[in-house]
Amino acid sequence: MWFVWLTLSAGLWALHMAALKIAGERLPPVQIVFFFYLFAIPTVLALLVLTRKPVSFAAVTGDHSLLLALAAAGISIALVDYCFVRGLGLGPALSTYAPLFSTMALAISAAIGVFYFGEAVTLTRAAGFVFACIGIFLLTK
Repeated sequence: MWFVWLTLSAGLWALHMAALKIAGERLPPVQIVFFFYLFAIPTVLALLVLTRKPVSFAAVTGDHSLLLALAAAGISIALVDYCFVRGLGLGPALSTYAPLFSTMALAISAAIGVFYFGEAVTLTRAAGFVFACIGIFLLTK
C-alpha cells in the first residue's frame, strides 16, 4: 500500500514542478508562491475535514523544538518554491533545471545528514549517492 502513496506523491510532485514552470512564464515568483499557498491551504483544510483527524495544537505548542521544526519546514517550502520559480524565470529549461535541483537537494540533504544528524558515510552510501547523481544526469540527456 505504501507504494501507491509513493507513486501518488511522486506524480503530484511532477505536476507541481510542471505547474510552477507554466506559472513561472506568466507571473513574478512572489505572486506564484502566494497563489500556490492560497490554493494549498484550503486543500489541506479539506483533507483534514475528510480524514476526520483532529489537529492537536497542544502537542505542538508544548514542544518548542517541534514547533521550530514545523515552522522551518513551512517557511522553507515556501522559499523553495520562490527560489525554484525565480531560477526558472532566468531562462533554463525545466528538463535541465529540475534534475540539477534534485541533485543539489540530494547533496545538501546528505550533507545535513552527515554533519547535523551524525549519519555515517559508508562505502555503500557514498556509491549510492554517486550513482543516484549520475542516474539523474543520464536521464536528462
